[in-house]
Formats: sequence, C-alpha cells, structure tokens
Amino acid sequence: MLNLKRDLRDRHLIAVMGEADLVTGMLLAGCGGCGSAVNSNSSTQNTNYIINDPQTTSVKQLEEAFRVFTCVRTDIAILIVSQPTADRIRHLIDDHQGAWLPAILEVPGKDTTYDPEKDSMLKRINRLCGQ
Repeated sequence: MLNLKRDLRDRHLIAVMGEADLVTGMLLAGCGGCGSAVNSNSSTQNTNYIINDPQTTSVKQLEEAFRVFTCVRTDIAILIVSQPTADRIRHLIDDHQGAWLPAILEVPGKDTTYDPEKDSMLKRINRLCGQ
C-alpha cells in the first residue's frame, strides 16, 4: 500500500539528466544534492545528475542513471531530462510505469527546440484526458 505522506516527505531532490549547460545551470540554481549510496560502484547513487555528452557518455550509462533515479533512489521527487538525452533512452521513458513519483519532465536541449510529439509524459497526460 502506498503511504502518500511518507513518500512525499522522503522525496525532496530534483535529479537532472542532460547536457553540461543544463546540469550546470540546475546545480548553480541549488538543485545539487547527495543521497545515500546503495551501490558504491555507481556514481549516480551519490549524485542527483548525469551529464550527457554523446562522445563520452554511453547509452548504458544513461540507462543505469535513469533506473537509479526512478527505481532505486527514494529521495528523488522530480527528474528533469533534456529531450536529446531522452531520445537516447526513449525506450525506458516510454516503458516507465511510475505514474508520478518521480515526475519526469522533458525540457528542450541547448541547440534543439521542444518537440511535444516526442514527450512521453505529455502523451500519457493527453491519453488520460481523452485527447
């Protein structure tokens, strides 16, 4: 049974997955935070962000970070994902069954415009509203 008050009280961090500019901006805005490590081999267990650099960040690393932020960590309330990053792990975002904890928000990338046709959560909301 979902204990709503406990879940809301425990979830207080914003996690970020995106390009360096987005992550840096969010960290400078005060969104940085560390959670308790479950597995010390994973850097995303201790931080609430991952920088997506297509030359150095593999899809496997992004997939692992997404799973940690959405399934393992219980202190994440909102996951902000840039759309270029979301495109690299679209299959996981589309398959994500968590209705609202954490809330997944897609934002435009630095050099791209927001495409609402790609946004999985917007599609889900439209479906729930009967559109």
